Amino acid sequence: MTNALTRKYRQLVVEDLNIAGMMRGRTPAAQADAAMGEIARQIAYKAQWRHTGLIEEPRTFPSSKTCSACQYRNAKLKRERYWRCPNCGIRHERNVNAALNLKDLLTPPGRGGSAPRREGSGQRPRR
Repeated sequence: MTNALTRKYRQLVVEDLNIAGMMRGRTPAAQADAAMGEIARQIAYKAQWRHTGLIEEPRTFPSSKTCSACQYRNAKLKRERYWRCPNCGIRHERNVNAALNLKDLLTPPGRGGSAPRREGSGQRPRR
């Protein structure tokens, strides 16, 4: 998966999640199985190999609490999976909304942003 992401895209955005805190949550076994820390580590070094831009957003960025349509920040949001923006009325699924907000951090398309790479060898550069 990390190979596919760093080969396909010119830029990636990842969130710096509190993985240790997630281990104390409701589904620690599922979180441990996902090995998110290892995935983040592999994306970081493979992005450097392939000259893929990598934006690491700090855990304080309110990606899931900010409406991706109107930028209203819902400070009351806790663990709800779905929420409706009190400002514009759009219903959000928490993870999809966070992904849209993180996508907005990328360079706009046409300027080397999140556009897929052209087909190439995908080989690691020689030293």
